[in-house]
Amino acid sequence: MSSRTVALLLTFGCLTVSVSGQYDVGANYHATTSDFEGSSFIKHYDQPAIRATVLTQLQGMADAGATRLKLNLWQVLSPEESDNWKLGFPLSAADLFNIQTYAQDVANIQAQDGHRLTLLVGLGWLWCAEYTVSIAPGTVGQCSYDWPEFVSRARQSADGLLQTLAPIVRPDGVKVVETVYLDGELMIGAKANQEAFLTDVYGYFVQQAQALGVNGTAYFLIASGATDEVFDNGFTDGQYPAINGHKSLYWIYRTTEFMRLNGLPIPDRLDVSFYPHNMGSYTYAQVIHRVWDDLQAVYPTHTVGVVETYYFPDQIQRRALGQAYANEYLARGMPTQTVFWTTPNGGGDGVNVGYPFVFADYQPSVLPDPPPPPVPPPCRPRGRSGKCK
Repeated sequence: MSSRTVALLLTFGCLTVSVSGQYDVGANYHATTSDFEGSSFIKHYDQPAIRATVLTQLQGMADAGATRLKLNLWQVLSPEESDNWKLGFPLSAADLFNIQTYAQDVANIQAQDGHRLTLLVGLGWLWCAEYTVSIAPGTVGQCSYDWPEFVSRARQSADGLLQTLAPIVRPDGVKVVETVYLDGELMIGAKANQEAFLTDVYGYFVQQAQALGVNGTAYFLIASGATDEVFDNGFTDGQYPAINGHKSLYWIYRTTEFMRLNGLPIPDRLDVSFYPHNMGSYTYAQVIHRVWDDLQAVYPTHTVGVVETYYFPDQIQRRALGQAYANEYLARGMPTQTVFWTTPNGGGDGVNVGYPFVFADYQPSVLPDPPPPPVPPPCRPRGRSGKCK
């Protein structure tokens, strides 16, 4: 069935739930094969052969049921040094041109059944842009920028990216870019300089995105997919008692509390990276159900989206995970999107996956209602008893 508009009436035990809305399924797509180093395409998107391959795969994914793709952009080196998957910091004019061309190509894709794609775009911060490391006092990143220089470059990247993407619309008039993520897996208390980054870059980024009509945000990390932590009912947090018994929200809550206390916007949709592991005797359905219970208990007015999760090569394991997300959507309306990771490590450490993908494993799978029993013919009494025969 389609992953787009779902209007279903389902029965879970004795609970009947009506769900009507949008559920999107897609992939983190930034390479044409499982070889991340060799087939990442944005840096070389001006090459006709690479673009042609991507266009073929975009059409194939749309026809296979994808409705949403996420493009990851890793800022690594100074613009004149960038190569392969490593983009400039700030993004160079050539980088932005390739990003624009790709986004326009995504906008023009239409699946055989008529639906179109939307695009998520996420920035990564490595090497020169790696604000979480310092190799010289008073500086950040491997290129040792002082903080004002880093902030200037970060804002330049954000401005260039937003201005490039904001005007691109699909033939149906809808902006192709649904969301731009400034960063992923925010972790106040774990990542160095996360507070300064949110204060000096994130706040500016969201403001600029709003002015251009783009959803500018960032995404979070479920504290641990390990079941011994997810099901730690005795967990207490001396600093934040609101998450007592909800250990899965350890990093999310610290980050959103920092945002709240510093007047920074907290997204209405809490997009998360979630990789359930160390399953023990638990199923994916049980683990995801528990984490979603935690989220609804602590963030009752927010919805949730998944922007990173496993894509296992094994179809049985993959479908178990994908259906766990889809069934939570059917039961409670979230996550509103599930976008799996691909290469590198999309199937686990050292397990890289590439096109083609089976999106149906992450889409709601609902059997049609059984046909009603046959209606017996009208009773015609026969004989002295007057009974039907």
